[in-house]
Order: sequence, then C-alpha cells, then structure tokens
Amino acid sequence: MTDPDHPETGELPAQEAAALPVPRSALAGNPVSSAMPPTAGIGEQAPRRVRRRSTAEAARPRFAALGIAIGFGVLFAWDLVEAVANLLALLAFADAAGHPLNSYAWLVLGAAILVPPAAYTTALVLGYPRGPRKLAAALLAGLAATACLGLTLEALLRA
Repeated sequence: MTDPDHPETGELPAQEAAALPVPRSALAGNPVSSAMPPTAGIGEQAPRRVRRRSTAEAARPRFAALGIAIGFGVLFAWDLVEAVANLLALLAFADAAGHPLNSYAWLVLGAAILVPPAAYTTALVLGYPRGPRKLAAALLAGLAATACLGLTLEALLRA
C-alpha cells in the first residue's frame, strides 16, 4: 500500500501501518497465511485454488434434483387431484340434494385446490438452488404441510 506523503519509499510509516487492522489469514499458525504472496497488501485476499468439476460431476446433482422434483411432483399432483375430486363429488351431491354449495364450502374447497401447487412451487424455488438434499427436505416439508392442511380443510368441511 503506498502513501502519497512518502513517495520516496512508497510505504506507510511503521506507526501508521501498525494501526491498520490485520487480516485473519495473516495471523500466525494459519495455513492460509503461507499462501499469501509477500507483496499482498492489507485487504487483499490470497489466490484460491479452484477445483474444476467435470461436466458429468456438474450434471449429476441436476439430474438428482430433477428426479426428486418429479417424484415429489407426482405426490403433489395426487393431492391436487384429490382436492378436485372432492369438489366434483360435493358439487354432484349438492346438485342431487337440490341445494347449491355455500360460500364456506367454496372457500374450503378452493383453498384445498390452491395449496398443493403453491406449496410445490415454493418448495421448488427455495430448495432447488441449494442442492438435491435440501430440495428433498423442502419438498417433504411442503408435502407434509399440504397433507395437514388438506386434512384440516376436509375436517372443517365435514363439521
């Protein structure tokens, strides 16, 4: 680091340099400190070694995440089909009884239809960038929440 007040040496005086914060990698006993070049200034980072993955290694997590998303998608679709079937069955029952469905029934059945796609999309958006394991965990949590809400809505409808 150069100082415009000391152009002859190009360095800060020792007292001013001692007052500057020391980067963690420059501390003794840290293996990263040996990787820093001796000319590295304060605030500069040591060069990192980057391990390049082959295209097969890079594609493997994507295929795993895609398989997980499709597998859970089938389960979420099952919940959606179940909600639509409940709506159609109750519409047929109400028609046979000669009474229309009330607004409460429409609200409960509509929520049961909207929850599975919303939960699947939310879990997919939150979990996909984080890798296959976290995607599976997010989708499993979304599926559990969908199942709980579906059962709760069905219990409310029957009450």
